[in-house]
Amino acid sequence: MSGSRLELNRKQRMLRDNPICCLCGGVWSTSEDLIPPRSCFPAGYHPGGVEFPACDDGNQSTRPYDDMFGFYALAVDFDDDDLNAETLIKRIQGLLNNYPGTLPIENIPANEKSRKLKHTRMQRPVG
Repeated sequence: MSGSRLELNRKQRMLRDNPICCLCGGVWSTSEDLIPPRSCFPAGYHPGGVEFPACDDGNQSTRPYDDMFGFYALAVDFDDDDLNAETLIKRIQGLLNNYPGTLPIENIPANEKSRKLKHTRMQRPVG
């Protein structure tokens, strides 16, 4: 800090320099939106420098799409270190709880489920 003037942090500078919401195009930005969203990356991984100014309403309005896109982005990630049954089940439960009807749910026989799990090399979930 210098004198009575407070230094702005990175987010405050970004909002000061970019006052208009990138999602609404006419509303003052009050938060930041990450494009692509954090949900597209495994836990702990997210590239920097992808923050854009957004209003709170605009930012929240994209959340269901961010979560759905993130689920599918991780589901097709064929890196065994990133994708495991626990992570996938957690994402599925989150979508089913927060956005019912967003995932196609198949009522398939147990032997077909086992075959699909074996094909993806995933362990059968407990229960």
